[in-house]
Amino acid sequence: MYLTNGYLIFLILLIAWAGVLLAVRQLKSAKHISLYGPTVMLKTEGGIKLIERASKTKFWIRYGDFAIVVGIITMIATTGFIAWEATLVFLVPKSSAPSIQTLLAIPGLNPLIPLSYGLISIIIGVVLHELSHGLVAASQKLKVKTVGALLFIVPIGAFVELDEKELNEAARLKRMRVQAAGTMTNLVIASVMLLLFLSSFSGVTPIMSGAVITQTYHNVNPGLHDGMEIVSLGDAQISVNALDNIMVKPGVLTNATIIYNGKTEFTQVYPGVTIIQVFRGTPAAAAGLQSGDLIVSINGTTIYNEENLSTYLDATKAGQSITLDYLQLNNQSIRELNATMILMNKYTFYASYQPSVNSFLFNGTGFMGISTAYMGLEAIDASTIPEIMSNPFNYTHNLTSGALLLLFLPYMGLSPLPNSITQLYRTPLSPAIFWPLINTVYWLFWINLLLGMTNLLPLLPFDGGYIFKDTVQAIAKRLGVREDERTSTAVALAATALIVGLFVWLVIGPLII
Repeated sequence: MYLTNGYLIFLILLIAWAGVLLAVRQLKSAKHISLYGPTVMLKTEGGIKLIERASKTKFWIRYGDFAIVVGIITMIATTGFIAWEATLVFLVPKSSAPSIQTLLAIPGLNPLIPLSYGLISIIIGVVLHELSHGLVAASQKLKVKTVGALLFIVPIGAFVELDEKELNEAARLKRMRVQAAGTMTNLVIASVMLLLFLSSFSGVTPIMSGAVITQTYHNVNPGLHDGMEIVSLGDAQISVNALDNIMVKPGVLTNATIIYNGKTEFTQVYPGVTIIQVFRGTPAAAAGLQSGDLIVSINGTTIYNEENLSTYLDATKAGQSITLDYLQLNNQSIRELNATMILMNKYTFYASYQPSVNSFLFNGTGFMGISTAYMGLEAIDASTIPEIMSNPFNYTHNLTSGALLLLFLPYMGLSPLPNSITQLYRTPLSPAIFWPLINTVYWLFWINLLLGMTNLLPLLPFDGGYIFKDTVQAIAKRLGVREDERTSTAVALAATALIVGLFVWLVIGPLII
């Protein structure tokens, strides 16, 4: 198995960093530099007095109390989410298995996390995380020994070093306040940045009405690609309904006006509903239909758009015979073909392949066995992107779906938005200022949410692992368990093994099923 460039770079960096760690390890007498796991700590006593002065308020103790409650709730929710993801592994094909690069949230190495925005967000998140530990500790008269910078190949933030012996011997509630404070700060930053992000898009409006291409599937129209905005097709202006209800004759070379990188361009395209996938064992597969075929008509009725196709097929019956006229477009050559097939029962297909979305309403309805997209592409109305960004919960009509949509913007190619798309909109500030600012705000939200939720997993030596251990010990003591310390340690280690096992399963599960 050959290493990809990403894996090779990662391996080289790890080897180089291992050399750095070995060199630091030899500096046994060094006062201001030491190892902390796979990281290097650069220490100083400067700044401790400032932390102690800032901590002289009861706010930080109350903050720690609130952080414990939020931390335990978030721990349960995050663990449940990972467990739920583990059950979905059975539905992930091998070709879609996540790579190591994607799972490691290292800016630059992970292709989804931009190097600049990612580093800025991690540094800010880690610095404020550690500062919160120090403030809550100092407010409870716990000693702060040193502060400094934390390096792992690149600077990843700062740290506040406490007196570990004093912290371990402190009252359980004091200890838990300190442990929960850092992750609470990450969640607060994420919440504030989310509100800023959502509110910022209220002033973003499209320069022109049209359909923005978000994905292309086949080479039916090679001149079209992601980020283009289709303004007109033939005599039809593309407006609110994008391409869903357009009535342009299918399969006939048609003039189109597009905007790309801020410039208006003219090209020619083949309109029509394009087959994206042909399902095995269906009438379409038996008739020889292929991905990329462009549908012209069914039983002499012209199919202009996907709404036409859906309406026509929903009116058919299982066992009904239809004749499909279609085009095959290969290297600019056109073949006019037709196929006759007997439709199968839609309910039967979904019962076997997609039972979660099956419906008794499908029973008896004709089914051809294809998935389609207009002109072989996915597109949304130009006004939809600002609507998604400003109110994803309203767009999806569901709180959970809206939250997932926000988190998956990088996977959709919408954060950071490519220049080809940003140039389609008017912004309240200069675009040169607005878009970098928006991207920074989004990644501060994304990274801090990730830091907060990850650190709150019941996973030693993360903050959540220690919070979990102390919580278990408190419960054990309340129940009268004699060896509450040993019991809590055993349960915490078991939880750690479980979480690590779930992460390993998420990586290798799709490859072995």
